[in-house]
Amino acid sequence: MPSTILCLLITLMGALPFTLPESEDYSDAKKKAEEDWSEWAREALTGRKVEKSYAPMSVAGKRVLILYPRGSSKSKIKSVSTKTVAAFDKLFDPKQREAGAPSRKTAVLFPLSGTKSFTAITARAAELVPRLTGWAQSAPKAVGFLLEDPLSAGWLKNVPENEVWSEENELSNRLARLLTLERFGRQPHWLSQGIAWHVELGVCKDVYCFPFRSGFVSKKEHKAWPKRLPELMSSRGEIPLATTDLLGWSRDTWQADRATLAWGAVAMLAKHYPDEFPHVLTAFRDLRVNDGRSTAEDGSWTVIPDYEIPVEPMVEILDRKLGVDFMVEFDRYARKPKAYRRPR
Repeated sequence: MPSTILCLLITLMGALPFTLPESEDYSDAKKKAEEDWSEWAREALTGRKVEKSYAPMSVAGKRVLILYPRGSSKSKIKSVSTKTVAAFDKLFDPKQREAGAPSRKTAVLFPLSGTKSFTAITARAAELVPRLTGWAQSAPKAVGFLLEDPLSAGWLKNVPENEVWSEENELSNRLARLLTLERFGRQPHWLSQGIAWHVELGVCKDVYCFPFRSGFVSKKEHKAWPKRLPELMSSRGEIPLATTDLLGWSRDTWQADRATLAWGAVAMLAKHYPDEFPHVLTAFRDLRVNDGRSTAEDGSWTVIPDYEIPVEPMVEILDRKLGVDFMVEFDRYARKPKAYRRPR
């Protein structure tokens, strides 16, 4: 799975939740996505016969647009994407979208038939967001991409080196990450990946997305995540988890133990702290908006592209929003997930 390329979208932050009918929420978002991508694809991909013709598919009303090469299994794409949106909404109720969330966008996905399509689509992304020009020139050397602005993801369907690969898992994992970006903006690496794996495992019943990992993946690794978590803790003996064991995971790296912990942390939050969980992501988003920019003397400001939330503020937010010592509780959960009960 290729490098994740993320571009920050900064919006003004509010305080109170509000609800609007979903059909109204995403009407403008879908219209813009169709103008930006569907109309362009008809001309640039289908019209010019770049590898294969692409057809559009809307999922979850107006929230997801998939442009897929004809000949793909339409029913399978629709089924997986629909289940993925439902799994994400089970974590984060769309009717409780917070004020101050990023403006609504329709997530656009491209299962890519070949490198020519990949090159054309990344070039189009740079047309829509000019600051991506440098990225677009090198992106086709990878096997996929994921962007916050424009909110889109694509991956090559047939790559020789992907001997162990699942298109359904790729779709579910990438869509979960796009939905997280659309609702909460850019999140810490451990959290965004943990959410994606939680959704992927729930929808596909296994995990095939191992970003930045190279080398052989054994068969048991695809389904052994619930078993692997307590095994990892058992190997530590009585040594408690340190904050950096989970929260110190850098982007664009593969670290097996931290990956297991990231999935486990989201599993705990989803099951035992469901009401508090979205407030954690909202607080991380607010902190990034406030601290992830550089202000000049004249009051103008620019986004710090590679800003990451430091570990200490993350811990403070987790403890405050959950009302517990997060690392202590996660250590308890990870050792005996089935026996865990949150403090009263």
